[in-house]
Amino acid sequence: MARIPKIWLILLALALAVTVQATGTGNDLIPSYSGMLIRVGGSLPGLEVQGDYTVNNPSTTKSLTGTYRMGFKLVNAADVAVTAEVFTPAFSVGLLPHSSTQGTRSVVLPLSVLTPKAPYRVFSQLYLAGVVAGTWSPAGFSSTSDDYRFDLVDDGANSGLVGQFNGLAVTRIFAVNTVPGSDSFQIAAQGIIARRDGFNQPVVSENDRVLFDVTLVGDRTGPIALANPRTAVPVVLANHVAGGGPASVALAPTLDVRPAIPMDSTDSYTIAVTMSHAGPDGAETVDRRVEIPGQRFLHFNGTVNFGAVSGTVTALFNDPDLEGTVAGVGENTILALAGGGTFLKATPSYRTASDQYVHVLLGIDGTATASDPAQFATPAGTWSTVSGVSFALSG
Repeated sequence: MARIPKIWLILLALALAVTVQATGTGNDLIPSYSGMLIRVGGSLPGLEVQGDYTVNNPSTTKSLTGTYRMGFKLVNAADVAVTAEVFTPAFSVGLLPHSSTQGTRSVVLPLSVLTPKAPYRVFSQLYLAGVVAGTWSPAGFSSTSDDYRFDLVDDGANSGLVGQFNGLAVTRIFAVNTVPGSDSFQIAAQGIIARRDGFNQPVVSENDRVLFDVTLVGDRTGPIALANPRTAVPVVLANHVAGGGPASVALAPTLDVRPAIPMDSTDSYTIAVTMSHAGPDGAETVDRRVEIPGQRFLHFNGTVNFGAVSGTVTALFNDPDLEGTVAGVGENTILALAGGGTFLKATPSYRTASDQYVHVLLGIDGTATASDPAQFATPAGTWSTVSGVSFALSG
């Protein structure tokens, strides 16, 4: 039998290694989170938390056996524990060479003092039993959940509507006015709305609203007028669940932010979102305001200049990103023009012949200037090159 060259064995081992997850924990969460905790006799209840673990055997020749457990605790914004660390029952793991196993574990954390509306996170760590009985050492990487906030409600009291605004992230930094579906910046919000009223009465529902108001302010250019500064999320919420516990609806809306004026893409912006809620009477109550400072955006008006020829973009197949700022002029980026998705303004029948990448400088007025030629398909019988644009025969 022919011997396999050593280099191929090394490459095979490397290729296999990237498919196996590293040892550690992740996906920490509070499975029954409602945004409020019910105090009984002035005492907070236990808080169920859970997380996933992975144990990986990186060896390609040796099996792995061990005894593991997971530890959980609740930490505050400063990563200081506000509960004792609680451990799961120990469990055994046996792995063949180059394999891994995953699982989920949960515990109940005892709570003593929490600050209403303050952020808390679930921390988890995997531990491996030592040779000496009763000794444990951390195994792999630890993990921490996203923020959770709570209102504290006494058992005999009605809560009214309770809203928690826990997270905000910009998920799309570009907007092209002329591209349907990509004509807005996008922001992902995360929160929850809950209620525990009339808990000794039958379960009934009401129509409520959760409101997200957005502002955008440039460091140099100041406030930016928005075409849609408010997003309203309708919610049908019961007064409580069976058994008298709080009813809740998780919130994860995508907020579309459409500037009503051109934005200077060389500026940095502070984007702020205020979450409020309103019941059937329409009265609005502010829950929390979250800001993201120093955010960059790419705002295209839809025009791309190829030398003296101007085109309008109606379809892209990439997410343009920041590629380098030219102070006072614009931002370099790349547009992936879809075939047929850009037409010449003077002759709209001339459209991009195929998918193609074009380097552009996005000016502060939102107009992009291409530094690469683009190929356009034209009506049959036409062939020419004008200002760096190659017109290819079609038909």
